Amino acid sequence: MRLLVLIHLPALVAALAACSGHAVVDTEPPTEPDPTSACAPHRADCNGVASDGCEIDLASDHASCGTCGHGCQGGHCQSGHCQPVIVAAGQGYAYRIAATETSLYWTREDGSVLRAKAGGQPEIIASGQNAPGDIAVDATHVYWANVGDGTIMRAPLDGGAAETVVLGAGQPWSLAVSATTLSFTDHASGDVRAMSLGGGNPPLTIATTQGAWSIAMDAKQVYWTTLAFGSVFAAPLGGGAKTALVSEFGSPADLALAGDRLVFGTLSDAGVHAVPLAGGAPIALTSEGGYGIAADERHVYFGMYDGRLARVPLEGGEPEVLGIGPATPTDIALTEKTVYWSAAAADGLILAVAK
Repeated sequence: MRLLVLIHLPALVAALAACSGHAVVDTEPPTEPDPTSACAPHRADCNGVASDGCEIDLASDHASCGTCGHGCQGGHCQSGHCQPVIVAAGQGYAYRIAATETSLYWTREDGSVLRAKAGGQPEIIASGQNAPGDIAVDATHVYWANVGDGTIMRAPLDGGAAETVVLGAGQPWSLAVSATTLSFTDHASGDVRAMSLGGGNPPLTIATTQGAWSIAMDAKQVYWTTLAFGSVFAAPLGGGAKTALVSEFGSPADLALAGDRLVFGTLSDAGVHAVPLAGGAPIALTSEGGYGIAADERHVYFGMYDGRLARVPLEGGEPEVLGIGPATPTDIALTEKTVYWSAAAADGLILAVAK
């Protein structure tokens, strides 16, 4: 509509020894000292300076909440957990959001597209749009789908005139964008389309599946769900046969890529699930929730019907609740350190919490 190179030290040491012809003692890298080991409960020596002892209260310090260096991004620290903050209030039915490291963008039912820079107030970057829905960003522009008139628009991230990218898109429902490509679903026709952002060619219809809903893409493939028809598909971006990754599943909705897996939520409150990109049976990560989906290298983030925003490890485990809003989360956006979500309602909120 939110990246490490690991060197295995023993292998490196052995390789250097083989090259030099000299024996080298195989040693493991030193471990970092535990800053809480000599401290009372909830205290820590985060700066490593002996003279000030266990200077940090991990239960309440907003710059080291729960662990040293875990900042709350403007929120309070309570019992070792960062508390959510309100980014924007009074946002009538702001269903979809997108984020860069410096700004948050969203669409609103009254036809507005808005931006809030970090720590700043919301500002309108486009108005008079015809039922703006999903929203996405690349390095230079923010894109949004006007469901009411079948157009896809964009504007510069830092402000400027909006321009039309796609005309006659039917009912453009979900967007995905990269540095070179825009892809989208047309919920009315079931078409899944992609186009080069370099211009010159109209969108290519990659596949047609009844009820095409949410979309994601990587460098080679596009992925989408068919909410009312229980499937998750993949197809080559350049065109070719589609593959059903999931079939006969209850209301698969939003989805996100997570390494070698695709994760998706459900609008029937049936949980969050993952399926290998190479094929295989879907795996349940949670048994409830699944509203609005985002993923990073460690977790899947999702909403619950009662307004909670939670995350679960990619390999599965116990969900961790990060915050709660006044309505079911409808979309989630991630930056390196922050989770944003929309609680869409007549007087809706957009909230944020530190990862």
